[in-house]
Amino acid sequence: MSEKQTKSMAYFMKGQSPELPTSKAAVSNRFKDEDGNIIEFEFKAIGTSRVQEIGDMCTNDKGVFDNQRFVSRVAVESTTYPNFKDEDLLKSYGLQDPIEVAEQVLNIVGDFNRWVGQAQKVNGMVDFDELVEEAKN
Repeated sequence: MSEKQTKSMAYFMKGQSPELPTSKAAVSNRFKDEDGNIIEFEFKAIGTSRVQEIGDMCTNDKGVFDNQRFVSRVAVESTTYPNFKDEDLLKSYGLQDPIEVAEQVLNIVGDFNRWVGQAQKVNGMVDFDELVEEAKN
C-alpha cells in the first residue's frame, strides 16, 4: 500500500463491493457452434455465504465432507452457460441432479476437470495443479 493511500472505511461500506467476477473459457473442444467455433462456458463467482451453504450440504451427519461433490456443486452454481440446472437440459438426460448432467455432458475426465478448474478460478480458489506446483517448490 502506498504511503499516500487513504485508509477510508467508505470503500468497504454496504453497496460498495465490486461485482462478483465473471469469466469465459473453452473447457472442451468437442462443443462447437454452427460455424465450427468452440463454445465457451461462462462463469460467475458465487458469494461466500453460498459456498458455505454448499459446504454444509456436502457434509454428512457424521461430519464427513465430500470434497468431490463440493467442487462439482460449486462448479454447477458458478456456471451461467450452459446452465446445468436448466429444466429442459435435465429432462433431456432424464436426470434431476445438475451434477449428474454435467458429468454426462462433460463425459471426458479432462473436460470435466477443466470445467471444475475454471469454476474454482473464477471463485478465487486454488486448484489442485497449483497446489502440486507449490509442493514441488
